[in-house]
Amino acid sequence: MIQQKAAELLFSIPPAKRTLHDLRRAIDQAGHAQKYVPRPMLIWVTLITAFPRLFGSLAVDKAQFLPYSREIADQRRKYGESMLRKGVEHLAAQEQYEAEVKERLDATRLTRQEEKERQEALEVCFNLPLISFP
Repeated sequence: MIQQKAAELLFSIPPAKRTLHDLRRAIDQAGHAQKYVPRPMLIWVTLITAFPRLFGSLAVDKAQFLPYSREIADQRRKYGESMLRKGVEHLAAQEQYEAEVKERLDATRLTRQEEKERQEALEVCFNLPLISFP
């Protein structure tokens, strides 16, 4: 249950302040706590059905006297299902965000490299000292 909450808290952090690796790890730990999620994580869609099995089995236990509430177990099952559905969405959004950031960084690196080459060409052509800018 604590690992579920940790994943939920990570979901509340904006994509700029978390990493795809951290997000995957939190979801993996939340699922791993239930002992039904294979390691390494393969397909996120399977998590939606695999994760709540433990709480679902606790909720439908037919024993007359139980040391827990069936209602709470069912609520935890539902919570796990909704959290993992959100997890799939958050993973997709984080992957998209990180791809966009990488694309912008690559474009900036290319622009800086072109500027550096242009400066070097001017130095060679006019025999001027290279001026570097911060």
